[in-house]
Amino acid sequence: MAVARNGSVAGDGPARRVLKPLHAFNEMETLAREGLRGWHAVDYGYLFHLVEASPDKWEHRRLWWPSRRRRRLMEEQGWELIVPSDFDSPWAYYKRRLDELAERGESAEPRS
Repeated sequence: MAVARNGSVAGDGPARRVLKPLHAFNEMETLAREGLRGWHAVDYGYLFHLVEASPDKWEHRRLWWPSRRRRRLMEEQGWELIVPSDFDSPWAYYKRRLDELAERGESAEPRS
């Protein structure tokens, strides 16, 4: 995956960006802000989230080792599990599309 200096990722599909450096204290705030702008997580790993552009707003959640019951409940409420491509983590990340158009504007970098 080729990543430009601004975090954008080249490809034929929807626009993608890498948000980094992210950690437990800033990632959810960053994903919330970017979700309002139409970016939703499609992958994650050590200190980063890969996000993809969408015309809609998104919300994100992080759960610590959720049980099967909790995972089922999340899915029943419309949440999608984000499966990392190459990363083992005790966290489970979920995203859910909102029925609102995304806000437009410049995206800020993650806050440390």
